[in-house]
Amino acid sequence: MNTSSKTTLQTSTALNDESTNHTKQKSSNSSTSNKSLAVVTKSKKSNKSTQIKKTAFTSTSTEAPSDYKTHQSKLEIEPTLQTRKSNDGMQHRTAIDTNHYTVIRKNDGVIRNPRYVAGLENYIPVQLDSVTVIRYQAPKAAIDLHPTSQVLNHDSAQKMFEKHAFELYFLGGMYMNKAFKGNVDNPQAWAFSPYVGIGIEKQFTRKLTMATHIGFTYFNGLNSQLSVKNYQYGFGLDSTTTTVTHKKLFQLYLPIHVYYEWMKHHAILFGLGVSYQPEVYSKVSTTEMTNNVGFAGNSTKQISTQSTHEYGYRGGFNSMDVFAQIGYSYQIWNGLMLQAAYQQGFMDNTKNNYFKNSLNNTQTRISIGLKYNFKRL
Repeated sequence: MNTSSKTTLQTSTALNDESTNHTKQKSSNSSTSNKSLAVVTKSKKSNKSTQIKKTAFTSTSTEAPSDYKTHQSKLEIEPTLQTRKSNDGMQHRTAIDTNHYTVIRKNDGVIRNPRYVAGLENYIPVQLDSVTVIRYQAPKAAIDLHPTSQVLNHDSAQKMFEKHAFELYFLGGMYMNKAFKGNVDNPQAWAFSPYVGIGIEKQFTRKLTMATHIGFTYFNGLNSQLSVKNYQYGFGLDSTTTTVTHKKLFQLYLPIHVYYEWMKHHAILFGLGVSYQPEVYSKVSTTEMTNNVGFAGNSTKQISTQSTHEYGYRGGFNSMDVFAQIGYSYQIWNGLMLQAAYQQGFMDNTKNNYFKNSLNNTQTRISIGLKYNFKRL
């Protein structure tokens, strides 16, 4: 009984010694791992840019004491060697260029999109809640890096050309003219006549425009009359009277106008021109009176009159005239202008021996009409 109890006590004592040794080994291993971690932390503080991988080694109960000491020395020396290597690498490392250049290229839809539609290029879909709305985004204007005084792009040059382009225009209206005082009993003071014309103009500056046109009109109310009587002798005294009464003096005229825009849509015009009178429209009356000797010595008179309108009786008028104009023009809307002018001639249009006076009959007129620009050249 005693022998068995002693054996049991020895066995328990041996087990306690083994557990004690095993616990000591665990504590020594934990202290060793703490030392290695401390070395790693110190190396991190010495060089922040170097990253060292944490490694923890745990020994087992089967390791011998000599192996434990060798392993512990390795753990102490290995982080130091890694720190030295990392420091040597940092000294010999070259700087890296950190400048980044970004190149943005426009995605050419014509090439990369098989469903590209040029007319929808500036329409962008925008998602609003659950609905897709297409909005129009105006294209950004291109920035011209060159000074406008040196280089003009094609669009600006084209706009400048269009602004100062030649333009065709049509005009028409009414003249009110002061009549020539002639050899009629009741001369007409004023008369009316229409005018039409077609011309061309060019804008030189924002305020200055020059224009010229060929027009056609007539001078109305000439108030002159010429009578010629012829006598014939036979059995009695016969006579024929021809009377020419002038009505209209047709004219072609060519003025040169200068428009000065002193205020928006308001302009003053000045003009000089020349006119040519190619034809005269007149009323021609022929009166015939015949004296006949009738039965028993009685005489009778027979009168017949014929009237016609004819051209070409212009013997009493000069063919050329020079005149000046001054007026006002108002732009009603784009291309259409309302204008009025006063005209004064400088040459005597009548021959005094024909009109039987010594007056200087010049053309005095007032005009009002419309001018319409209808085409650019």
